[in-house]
Amino acid sequence: MEQRQQSLILTHAVLVGLSPLIPIPLLDDLVMSHFQRRCVRKLAAEYRVFLSDEDISILADGEDGGFWKSLVKNLVLLPFRLLSRSFRKLLVVLEYKRMADVASMSFHQGYLLEHILKTHWNEPVAVIDAKAARRAIDAACLKVGVKLVGLSFRTIFGQSKAALATGIDILTGALRSLAGRPARQDVARAVEEVESAEEKAVQGVVERLREAMGKVPSDHFKKLRDAVDAEMSRPPS
Repeated sequence: MEQRQQSLILTHAVLVGLSPLIPIPLLDDLVMSHFQRRCVRKLAAEYRVFLSDEDISILADGEDGGFWKSLVKNLVLLPFRLLSRSFRKLLVVLEYKRMADVASMSFHQGYLLEHILKTHWNEPVAVIDAKAARRAIDAACLKVGVKLVGLSFRTIFGQSKAALATGIDILTGALRSLAGRPARQDVARAVEEVESAEEKAVQGVVERLREAMGKVPSDHFKKLRDAVDAEMSRPPS
């Protein structure tokens, strides 16, 4: 994987890791989905692969909210949304391990999608079932596990508490003006207005993660690639 693709995936993984702790009910899922979909869209553009909106939704969110969302819901501290800004910053310090786990899962999703785009979806005219690709990604992660890389995320997140708290504040500030049940596109527009500041806030975190990924045993990534390749080569059921 080239550095550009790796940085893209790591940046979105960090942003996905922050989104469950946005203290505004209903918007955290939409923000998470926005970053997941943006990552899928940008990875596809890297390989000049056309994806329909439905393909992007399936690859980013899963068929029914998906494997990732169910795990994320089990990781998030629910009372967090009800606390003041100062207490939220304190909880960021306490909850960085959970945030790191969410980010690690997102990284694995992006890593395997990039591999699929490069090796299985390597022609612009190729047609691959997005549902099958998403299932292959989830199955590979379950088989190989994500804890090894998760340890690196936990370490870096533990060293980056101030940057993570700033990132959450930037996202929260952008969403404060949205009332009721805003549409997905309204959330996307609000987040896009601060994406440059958001990415700048977490840039140092991304760089440290990129260095940490170079120290993860290469065998872990080979097992992931082999597992997803095996899943992708299974005949349709």
